[in-house]
Amino acid sequence: MKSSFLTGVIVFVLFLLVISFIFGKELAGYLGSEPLRWYSELSGEGPNETGLSPGERRPHALPLNNPSFVKGAHATHVRGDDLVVGVVVKGQARAYPWWVVRNHHVVNDSVVVGQNHATSAPASTEDQWSRYERRPPNKPNTPNRDYFIPILITLCEVCSGASAYIPTVTDSVDRPLVFAQCRSEGSWAGDYTAVGVYTICDMQTHSRWHPFTGKARSGPLKGKTLKRIPVSVQRWHEWIKKYPDTRVVLAGSEMRMRTHARMSPAAMGAENIHPSLRARLDENPAAEDTRLPRNTLVMGITNADGTRSLAYPLTLLQKAGGVVEYEFDGEAFVYIVAGPYGVAVFNRKLGDEILTFETVPGRTLLLRDQNGTLWNELGEAVDGPQKGAHLSVVPDSYLAEWSEWILEHEGADLVQE
Repeated sequence: MKSSFLTGVIVFVLFLLVISFIFGKELAGYLGSEPLRWYSELSGEGPNETGLSPGERRPHALPLNNPSFVKGAHATHVRGDDLVVGVVVKGQARAYPWWVVRNHHVVNDSVVVGQNHATSAPASTEDQWSRYERRPPNKPNTPNRDYFIPILITLCEVCSGASAYIPTVTDSVDRPLVFAQCRSEGSWAGDYTAVGVYTICDMQTHSRWHPFTGKARSGPLKGKTLKRIPVSVQRWHEWIKKYPDTRVVLAGSEMRMRTHARMSPAAMGAENIHPSLRARLDENPAAEDTRLPRNTLVMGITNADGTRSLAYPLTLLQKAGGVVEYEFDGEAFVYIVAGPYGVAVFNRKLGDEILTFETVPGRTLLLRDQNGTLWNELGEAVDGPQKGAHLSVVPDSYLAEWSEWILEHEGADLVQE
């Protein structure tokens, strides 16, 4: 009897191992197993030979790939005043704690969608994301399987910037790009190096990208731009109130042993700047634009053809009441401020109409347009005639410290009091 029971247990365990191998192989095929295998090995020597990744052996110096999540109600590792980088994809909210991501700088993630992960999002919201869905490559037409939408999160605690993207270039790469930090110097794929912030490389082509504009600046994909996702940096207690079903990234055991850093954006001293900026200023002190103090947070945007840029200080946006309609270079924009650091900029044109907005009294950051549609801070219509519609986020728009942003957008216009 005992022998029969033991045999059954062994067979069951072997069955689980086989299933794990099959599904693990399928997911690895989606994400590109080789880059992820490289970065699960903490030697750091292999990637360095091609100019990628720091040479350090610390796990937190590597990208955070396929992180584990926990429901918001069970997120005991996050405190109410912690900053989180929040996104909503296909109706699913996710929160990436600032103190976790600041040690990795890059997160390669994906949202699981499909029949087994249905959401309550309206049909038009589903259509918003359909072009980015990535089904398992061996069964691309199977209708009743889970599939994926890839996400890339970038964050730099020194320059206080954060962005989120769909990491695909559909006419060049048939799989999502997987990203990591590049070495500051040296690359066989090109010589672009961001100033004031780190540089990222995709593991498939080793093209070099700016982490907050989402543009490839050298290498085989030079000139390509990633699709930006609206992102909001807020306090955890604010985010969970708006999105109670959110999931939160867990911190690994090594990360939990480190100091629980909660430094707010722009809280560092003026001398605490990225090494690439310090090197630039040492060579040429006159290169610094002193119209604002270095650590001033600005929401920067660039026009459609990339010829003009505008910086709007966060303090002025907050003084204006949290929602600001602004026209720049013939385009109508709306700035939506959520919490102390959450800002997104959208084009106010929807179809053939220019929308105007007012805040809704008694509702947490909901806006009403002239037609009665209600919009949230991520540019989604949540109620009314246009429910499910999305405002177009400005492709080159992100919140960062002045010292970094102006170097990437030299000669930009500045909104002043």
